[in-house]
Amino acid sequence: MSIDSIANLLNNYVYYKAENETFQFREATLEEVNNWYEALRPTEPQIPERDLSITEIMPLDDIEFDMSTAFGAKCSNVATMRSFGLPEGTIPDGFGIPFYFYDEFMQYNNFYLEAQVMIDNSAFQNDINFRIDRLKMFRDDIKDAPMPQWMMDQLQSMHDDFPAGTKVRCRSSTNNEDLPGFSGAGLYTSKTQHLDEGHISKSIKQVYASMWNFRAYEERDFYRVDHFMAAMGVLCHPNFEEEKSNGVGISIDPIYETENTFYLNTQLGESLITNPDPNSLPEEILLYEDPEEAAGYLVLQLSNLVDQGQLVMDQSYLDQMRDYLSVIHNEFAILYDVEGIEGFGMDIEYKVTADDQLVIKQARPWVSFWADIKADNDLELTEFTSPTSASDLGSNEIISAIVSNTGLNPMSDFTLTLIVDEQEIETLTISETIEPFSNVEFQFETLQDFSEVGDYNLTGIVSDTDDEYGNNDTLRYTLNKIHQLEAGVALGTLNQKCNNEVEATIIVTNNGGNTINSVQFEIIINGESAGYFNEQVDITSLSEEKISVIVDGDFQANDNEVAVSFISINGQVDQDSSNDYAVSILNIQSTYDFVTLIINGDSYPYETSWAVIDLNDNIIASGELGNGIDEIEEEICLDYTSCYSLFVYDSYGDGILGDGYFSVVNSFGQIIVYNDGDFTSQAIELVCPDGSGCAINADVVVTHSLNEDGIISIWTSSSEQFNYSIDGGLNFTTENTFSALTPGQYNIFVQDESGLCTYEETVYVEECVLTAVDVSATNVTSVTVANGSIIITPTSGLSPYLFSIDNGQNFQEDNEFYNLAVGNYNVVVQDASGICEYEVNIPVEVEEGTGITTNIFDTNDIIIYPNPTKNQIYIELASNSDLSEEIIIQVYDNAGRLVSDAMSLDDNKTKTMISLSELESGIYFVKCYNNTFNNYFKVIKL
Repeated sequence: MSIDSIANLLNNYVYYKAENETFQFREATLEEVNNWYEALRPTEPQIPERDLSITEIMPLDDIEFDMSTAFGAKCSNVATMRSFGLPEGTIPDGFGIPFYFYDEFMQYNNFYLEAQVMIDNSAFQNDINFRIDRLKMFRDDIKDAPMPQWMMDQLQSMHDDFPAGTKVRCRSSTNNEDLPGFSGAGLYTSKTQHLDEGHISKSIKQVYASMWNFRAYEERDFYRVDHFMAAMGVLCHPNFEEEKSNGVGISIDPIYETENTFYLNTQLGESLITNPDPNSLPEEILLYEDPEEAAGYLVLQLSNLVDQGQLVMDQSYLDQMRDYLSVIHNEFAILYDVEGIEGFGMDIEYKVTADDQLVIKQARPWVSFWADIKADNDLELTEFTSPTSASDLGSNEIISAIVSNTGLNPMSDFTLTLIVDEQEIETLTISETIEPFSNVEFQFETLQDFSEVGDYNLTGIVSDTDDEYGNNDTLRYTLNKIHQLEAGVALGTLNQKCNNEVEATIIVTNNGGNTINSVQFEIIINGESAGYFNEQVDITSLSEEKISVIVDGDFQANDNEVAVSFISINGQVDQDSSNDYAVSILNIQSTYDFVTLIINGDSYPYETSWAVIDLNDNIIASGELGNGIDEIEEEICLDYTSCYSLFVYDSYGDGILGDGYFSVVNSFGQIIVYNDGDFTSQAIELVCPDGSGCAINADVVVTHSLNEDGIISIWTSSSEQFNYSIDGGLNFTTENTFSALTPGQYNIFVQDESGLCTYEETVYVEECVLTAVDVSATNVTSVTVANGSIIITPTSGLSPYLFSIDNGQNFQEDNEFYNLAVGNYNVVVQDASGICEYEVNIPVEVEEGTGITTNIFDTNDIIIYPNPTKNQIYIELASNSDLSEEIIIQVYDNAGRLVSDAMSLDDNKTKTMISLSELESGIYFVKCYNNTFNNYFKVIKL
């Protein structure tokens, strides 16, 4: 990255905009980044399909393509490929565990309620560190939770059906991955059930827990996917070990976009494809559909893990892969109903096993084909096709517009509304069906009068109650009735050049339909004509161009009245003269000055020549050393607000030998370019006269001192090596962090290795006074309720204080926080000094002894039966119980609300009955407690 202005943007969001002959490339603002991301999100919640009607584990050979809503696309696609007629063993055999199991497991352990309480917590929403930590706790809860016995039995039966000694690969297969428009690749976790790990439920629960991986949660949240309708199926098949190779194949060429080819990316052995070792190179091959073309394949890159010239995938596997990819592509094109649509492809994962078997273990739609899909149901008003801006618009114009189906489902029965200049003209009611990836042009019946020259604002709105993405429903377009020949003029600047000549810049805009080739105009300075000018240009319709000319007039130091007036356009009178004249009060500015080019040649100076070229490829200055001239110092007049390219050539191709070099010095005496002559036939250097070409952008972060332990960290966005100083450049180090600092002033000085580019800043390390805070926390009674609290009491610092429990995302003046759910809260306190923050992590946990018990017995011998129940439950003390005080009994619903109160058991009353007949079916919790005992029992009301 030789241009520092670009290199300094590394690791930042950038704003890029290409316009006619110009572009913008800069750091993006936070608002621009947020707006960009928001435009990518669906505007409505996305509800993934979840079919819970299949309640049994099924063999893959019994699972069909359209069962993906019950097993997940990964499972159903693998099962479907087993029907494609590929050789035995190519597609793994095994079983699919339906979403029903996941849903039952989550309900059995009341995890949906725990998840709801977790997500509703403001700290979870605002503090990313809290969210990461709390999701991990939730995953741990899932892994440790019990399963219903019927589920354990079915899983064991499935496990027993695998051949003895088989390690079973349990692969995530959700209803929110491997889908058109939402790949979800890498979000969820698969596990291998090893032979010594006991019941296979261990691995299944690990897969279930991955539904709540941090990245998976964030991705679903961004795309507004309902977390509670998301469901996890599991694809189970024998695990493959010690494979000879593994890779990814695409049934098109998405990388180089060649025709009639497949793309293969293969790694040796078990080396990773998705996160490869940085020192390993995969094998890249374009596989021709026609085996007779060339050798049948083209090697793009050889792997560096095999012998030179050897292939990871030999000819026999390539031939098989060609056949398999053809079948997989064609069969899934039919199933996804996208036959013949350009860009469709299938993304497969494959491996060659230790037994030399080529195995296809996964197939999903290639993500780029569906990348622009924002929702399953989505209509977009794509464009107004007619009329277009022109000079011949009339009084009876027909307006036509294209509506595209950018979703996945057929769309019909929608309306299309036309608004012109904020007046509603017409609404079409359309019953026609638009298929996915298709578009239809519609014509409004009401003719429009666009005969008057001017702007007409057209707005089109497509409306469908089923549309799930609203950002593309409305299209606004400005239609221009323009003259054939019409231009406008504006004044730019007056700029004094190095030789005291004054350059005037005007801006010519072509508002007409014809291209402007010549402009004749007069410039008037302080009431006196500064001359007539006839400039040749090439300004296409509705674009503009800057014209700079040298003017001679009676200038003042300030407040010059400058006017410009068109005489002719293309040798003709402008059809609209209203904007042919412009006047402005301008000061003469001087952004021009000299730079000095120094070339110290070698023994062959006649080989060396040079040129300075501006951004429009105009040669500003050029020259050569010539015979007998081995050193020059050339003054060149440049605009200090622009940058230029300096080309230095050597005709022999060996650079400037020996002690030769070239450099550029600006008018401040700053060396802005230095080259030691070590090049071949050509050296190119960026010349920014003001020195900005080598500016260093640095962020200085100060951690203030608590006990002579202040820290200054200096961060630069460039990958270049810098030297750092905090004493104004007296002492340098390559380390960018300075610690153990006492309070005081520090003069930051950063320079590059050449010493030409520098950065300076003065910062202060202050003495912290906020050093101690007391924090007390009240634990929750259950993971399913939010009844914890945190109270913060500062014992140092200066009041008033601000308090946060979400890592400083939100502050309040009140030091008490109530209705908190379980989690580790990142407490931050600020005092009035504003120098330091006090931070501490405070856990709110489940109160000891208040866990949810799923067995009918607990350590205190309380028995609850029948469970499940239709009407009533009995709570009974075991005969050997020895209680010192009575036990209070309460019943709560799934949302933590009290529904039955104030019954008790003691030595005299060891059994009681509670009626649930008036309650709805669902999950309830019986709380039994006294001063020494507190426990919850789950009861299911049928």
